[in-house]
Amino acid sequence: MTEITKNKKPLVSVNMVSFNSEKYIAESIQSILNQTYKNFELIIVNDGSTDNTLREINNFNDSRIVIINNKNNFGIPHSRNIALRASNGKYVAIQDSDDVSLKERLHIQVNYLENNLKFGLVGSLAIGIDQDGKTLNRKQSLGLNSRETKVMIFFRNCFTHSTIMYRKNKLEKIYFDQKLKITQDYDAIIKIARDSKIKNIDETLVMYRFHENSISQNLRDKEEEEKIIIGSQLE
Repeated sequence: MTEITKNKKPLVSVNMVSFNSEKYIAESIQSILNQTYKNFELIIVNDGSTDNTLREINNFNDSRIVIINNKNNFGIPHSRNIALRASNGKYVAIQDSDDVSLKERLHIQVNYLENNLKFGLVGSLAIGIDQDGKTLNRKQSLGLNSRETKVMIFFRNCFTHSTIMYRKNKLEKIYFDQKLKITQDYDAIIKIARDSKIKNIDETLVMYRFHENSISQNLRDKEEEEKIIIGSQLE
């Protein structure tokens, strides 16, 4: 694959939304800058953080980083849409500000989408880490084929959002539903699956962090929103 050169439009826009992520965001950013694939931009939306998140972001001096600073906290789906509108790439990769991408992630996912044109998105497996970066005996996502994946998402989300790379033209048709505080990723995956193939690459490309502020811990709200999404599929 062609590497990035000056004044060349990036093929991949990595979208990162951050809110009070001072403890983890530097490691998350560095994992993107360390990618073996170089033709990308990293768009970071600081969503009204009240800690030192913005200072941690500003410690990086890399022309590929674009910082958008929300003065107020608008929430994840709203900020994801801000990042999407600012993206120049053919592909949009999601990177949450507390997770870590392994160095081959972008290379493998770009290669897959370039060679599998019927796929609207591709994710990967992820391994869990704790707040100190220690590996947990916990894996995320399911490495199913495309047909099996479409059956599975009718019942539950088998993707980890921080592993997904979207075709931007597919995502721009729907954007993230700003009424869904937690499960906007599940909703977007289902909508794209209506006219595209989707799957997880059966390979671990991301380390997913579990900690006290992880949005996935808010299980009651998550379950309520998932009921709404599954109900809409039944309709």
